[in-house]
Amino acid sequence: MKHLTLACVLLMLSALHAQPEALPDGLKALQHPDPDVRYRAIELLQRLGKVGKFAIPQLREALDDKNAFIRLKAAEALWEIERPKAITLLPIVQEAMRHRTPLVRVRAARVLGMMKEDAADGVPWLIKGLRDDDLEVKMECIQVLGDLGPTAADAAPSLMNLSKEDDFFLVEPLVGAALGNLGVDAIPILRRGLKDTPAKKRLALFALGSMGPADKNTIAGIVAILGEKDAVLRGQAALALAKIGGSAQAAVTPLRKVLAEDDDPKVKLFAAHALWVVEKSQSAMYALTVALENPHLELRLQACRFLRQSLPKNQTVVVAMAKRLKDAETSVKLSALETLGAYGAFAKNAQAEIKPLLSDPDAGLRLSAALSWWQITQETKETLAVFEAALATQDVDVRRQAYSLSASMGMAARPLIPSLLKRWMLEGEELRPTLASALRSIDPEEAAKAGIR
Repeated sequence: MKHLTLACVLLMLSALHAQPEALPDGLKALQHPDPDVRYRAIELLQRLGKVGKFAIPQLREALDDKNAFIRLKAAEALWEIERPKAITLLPIVQEAMRHRTPLVRVRAARVLGMMKEDAADGVPWLIKGLRDDDLEVKMECIQVLGDLGPTAADAAPSLMNLSKEDDFFLVEPLVGAALGNLGVDAIPILRRGLKDTPAKKRLALFALGSMGPADKNTIAGIVAILGEKDAVLRGQAALALAKIGGSAQAAVTPLRKVLAEDDDPKVKLFAAHALWVVEKSQSAMYALTVALENPHLELRLQACRFLRQSLPKNQTVVVAMAKRLKDAETSVKLSALETLGAYGAFAKNAQAEIKPLLSDPDAGLRLSAALSWWQITQETKETLAVFEAALATQDVDVRRQAYSLSASMGMAARPLIPSLLKRWMLEGEELRPTLASALRSIDPEEAAKAGIR
């Protein structure tokens, strides 16, 4: 197979180079006067991975190409094919990080992301990129610093200081995620953030929660924020404690106080979730089920999500979730169906509420109900009938959902294979990847026979 792939790539390289007087050697595309041709030639070689080692000398030459995009693409390809010492490629990247064209700086940051821990010497360039005037460059540097993880721990102060920038509201989620990946060396900076501005507190809470189990000093810093006047901060502190989980035992009493006394229903909901995660208290589970009745859509949906994450083995939850199948909002019905399905046979008492939805006018609800019905009962007749009807519809979104949900049934959905293969012959490019994934999940052998691998 590798030899076949190599032959195909060489043929494509030759086609890229083709001119009326073209030479048969495909690698000459790397010297084509058109930079787009050179770029695509390198891209094709990169796809070969280590099989493309025959082109290493030419790719090394391309590191000196007059076009910055070509130089960076050659660096990418060499990293995939040869994995040379970082010192070979880092000068190319450093030069590109100073290039006047923002997109070149973006691509340079991505190359550092590919290099992972070998890019340690490039971390200062990424930190400098956090101050770039171009938002896309700044966002790419944030993303790559997070991807580098503990290798980029020195970036924690600079990432925290982005909270002072005018465009912080655009990058805050990215910054929080990046900080959460930096590892234990970033924890002192994050703890200090818990006592700083509201924006830094939000970043620190998100990041520390993402890191999981925490020591008593971190827990104490987060618990202190449960007493803030800002309800958003109180809620985020509760969520951070929920993510930290069992090591947050010292937060149980403060969380109980929040659940009992806080005047913000969202904060109470977050505290209930944290208490359930940390100590599995019945009072917390009761509060979560009560939130399913909240008049605010956002809170009903959030309560569904929390219960789906934890799936308390209690029929009270099943009954409360089954009631949501008559909610005025379709989104709540869908969320409740997903939760009940996740319970499997434990939710058998919800069958009476689910069955009418198998013939609901809303096709999306019918499909979700059908999957939930199978997950709970393991009966396929009603479920497959709903899926067969969905596969025959002209509605692209309904077919997409049918492909996606049928894949989760695995081999149980094999009776759908003839209809799915028929759709494979007719389906447009937009849905083919989803359909291919479904076929592979349901019957890999039949998928392979159809040329789907």
